[in-house]
Amino acid sequence: MFFERGNFLFAAAMFPFMLAVVVFIFVFVLIIFFIFVFVFVFVLFFVFIIYVLLFATMVVMFFKAFAIMLFAARAVIVAMFMLFAAAVWLVVIVVFLATAVVIVILVMFFAAAVGVVISVGFFATAVVVVILVGFFAATVVVVILVGFFAAIVLTMVFALYFALSCHCAPSFR
Repeated sequence: MFFERGNFLFAAAMFPFMLAVVVFIFVFVLIIFFIFVFVFVFVLFFVFIIYVLLFATMVVMFFKAFAIMLFAARAVIVAMFMLFAAAVWLVVIVVFLATAVVIVILVMFFAAAVGVVISVGFFATAVVVVILVGFFAATVVVVILVGFFAAIVLTMVFALYFALSCHCAPSFR
């Protein structure tokens, strides 16, 4: 009967479990963070390659002909800006997603912590109430016993007093 209500060892046993949950959440967040970082670096690597290819294309076209280069360079510059916008959008999405995951995990952890604190407080209050009721009952029993023995002693004192006073009384004959 280890895992029953009112047992203080239950709270002590829940501590390693909550610690394991915290470690699991921390590892989970780190894994998600490293996945996001890997995807982010991977995408930025390809963005850099595309930047280099587009820049090389622009330089080659510049040496071919100025008129053709002017038209194509405009398209390349627009494509580079679009690619930059896509990279910025990826950064924003990764940051918001990571923040949302961390917030959800923190809210779940705090909700679990509040539940554990409320449960432990409730069980501690129940134990204190049981102890106080026990002390009250013991006090009542002690008062009853003391009163009973006091009544017996008083009765014996009066009985002895009357017996001795009648027995030892001087005779008036």
